[in-house]
Amino acid sequence: MLANLSIRFRLLSLAAISIFGFLTLGLVGSYELWRFNGIVANSFDDAVVSIKSLYSVETAEAAFKEEVKIWLNILIRGNNKADFDSLKESFEEEDARVQKGLKEFLEILKKSGTPVDLQLASEVEIVINGHRDLSLDYHSVLDTFNVDDPEAGKKADRILPEAGRTVAMAIDRLVQRSRSAKVDHMKALMAESQKTYNFVMNSLLGTMLAGLIVVFITTWITIRRITRTMSSMQLAVQATARDWDLQRRIPVKGNDEIAHSAVAVNALLEKFQEIVGKISSGAQRSATSST
Repeated sequence: MLANLSIRFRLLSLAAISIFGFLTLGLVGSYELWRFNGIVANSFDDAVVSIKSLYSVETAEAAFKEEVKIWLNILIRGNNKADFDSLKESFEEEDARVQKGLKEFLEILKKSGTPVDLQLASEVEIVINGHRDLSLDYHSVLDTFNVDDPEAGKKADRILPEAGRTVAMAIDRLVQRSRSAKVDHMKALMAESQKTYNFVMNSLLGTMLAGLIVVFITTWITIRRITRTMSSMQLAVQATARDWDLQRRIPVKGNDEIAHSAVAVNALLEKFQEIVGKISSGAQRSATSST
């Protein structure tokens, strides 16, 4: 079947296969790179969300620590009316920052929707409610704080001895768990990106290797066909020139240009054989008539 294909057709087929291989490689490469880019983009978005969530809870933690410091200053310096008013205003600002940071953190966790984040979100809600209750207690004490009473700070401290510590520990646990979860999440994203990158590279290399194998096999078959037939023609011509055996013929296989060349050479040898035969017959007749 292959022997009947012309050399021109084989060469054109080889060129077409090469072009198709490169196009396939380009398309596969473009698709895989597009997919990899999408995964990287999603990973980047997840990383941004992780940073925002961690920033929110750490902001709440820092604000609560500042809130506690201000509360301690109120206990110490609250007998000065000007200091008390200024500290109370700052206390309320930090109190609002704590609630804002925790609520932003809660919203991000709920929007994420992963089992780990949803579990953490339930704990955040508990902390938010605990801080809100503590804030109400703080404000209740501040509203009844008597700046003229030298013992006002001590009385206020006895009212809320452990509540602030409990909320601080709860917020600290949230920060630690959030950091741990985000680190694990980032590691998972990096592993997925690396896995996708390896798959892309293997796909490209596999496609390239398959294309090279097809081109190599097609080229080898074509070259083998050409060299074999040309070698047969060369040997036949050399043998004919050496021993003048005009009955020798070149084996003809297929229907391509090389086979046609072999047929033409065989026809030429046959013509030579016919001419030489006529010459030999004429010479014999001349020799017979002269005797």
